[in-house]
Amino acid sequence: MVKEFIDGAFRNIAIQIHYKGSSYERPMLYHMDHVFSSLHMAVTLNGQRMVGFSKGRDSIKTFDEVTLLMQPGDIYITTPAAIVHGVSMEDLTLNERSVALQCRTLLGNEAAKYWSHHVSPMCIEISKLLAKWPLKLPSYSEWDVEYQSLIENRVNPENKFYNFEDKNK
Repeated sequence: MVKEFIDGAFRNIAIQIHYKGSSYERPMLYHMDHVFSSLHMAVTLNGQRMVGFSKGRDSIKTFDEVTLLMQPGDIYITTPAAIVHGVSMEDLTLNERSVALQCRTLLGNEAAKYWSHHVSPMCIEISKLLAKWPLKLPSYSEWDVEYQSLIENRVNPENKFYNFEDKNK
């Protein structure tokens, strides 16, 4: 189950797009994610959105939160399966639209069922690991070096085909 979790990290990808009318107020949108977001990376590609993480609730009308104004190129990594959070957006035009990648953990049925019974302790351990060994994302130039290497070393798919002769002829 651990190997499947590690192998599935950031492989369950969704694209969230929002424009036109503003969202509800963020406190109304607070929620916790499912087990697939025990390790979660969000990448803002366009526009902006406000992400709030609850530090607790004093009453229905009072929220103590940490907010992040996410703009193109901003990334956060967290454990929203164990943190109450919400995302809000202003009224955005089509060109200003908020576009964000949500990269979650890809799990099969058995692993999802198993881990869903251990979300809180797993998220605590993930948080400890991220604090001790923060993930380092490559810069664009670092990524481009790797990409160019892949392009230079790629094999034309036609060179991978094999011709099998019909032995009955």
